[in-house]
Amino acid sequence: MLKPDGWLYHVIDRGTNALLLGLLWILCCLPAVTAGAATCACYRTAQKCILKNEGPFFATFFRTFRANFKQATVLGLFWELLIAAFFIGASYAGGLSWDGLNGSGLSGGGVLYNALLIAVILCAALFFWNMALIARFENKTFVHLRNSVLMAVKHLGATLLLLFCLVLTIFGVFAFFPLIFVLPVATMLIWAARLERLLQKFRYIEEKERK
Repeated sequence: MLKPDGWLYHVIDRGTNALLLGLLWILCCLPAVTAGAATCACYRTAQKCILKNEGPFFATFFRTFRANFKQATVLGLFWELLIAAFFIGASYAGGLSWDGLNGSGLSGGGVLYNALLIAVILCAALFFWNMALIARFENKTFVHLRNSVLMAVKHLGATLLLLFCLVLTIFGVFAFFPLIFVLPVATMLIWAARLERLLQKFRYIEEKERK
């Protein structure tokens, strides 16, 4: 079973690579400015090295990181700023909603709080869409941004799956912090497996497949 061609060996090998990828992703996201490039690299490595079992692990990650650094950083920061703005707004609205329960705040605080939290999760999902498209296609920055929104709406089922995984990851990490090394990369693997089925419809994906 532990022979290189045995099923148990492949399970252990891919599981170890997934944990290593999760750690590498977290480390490369620590400076928030590099979160976009790190997510691109994580997606590509999950898709190619773990799901397809092709290519060198570290070389794929860092090659994708470098190749997409500029675009991923620009668009990554765009989504990060939106998420931060909505999160700060939600924190403020949360305070208003609690005050409202005591009769001293705005009655709409709770509604605004929930709406802004939903906006945070939606922006996070669009961030994942955006970084995956950057990792797999060559395009202008604005085109990547537009396509991520259009595809998220067009393929609503995939987006809802991603939203579910993101919410589960957030609650799981808050409940038990060590899960940060497992749940995010598990979400990425599920997302990559689902999204690749959609992306294979585009033949020009082969342009980056050769790299």
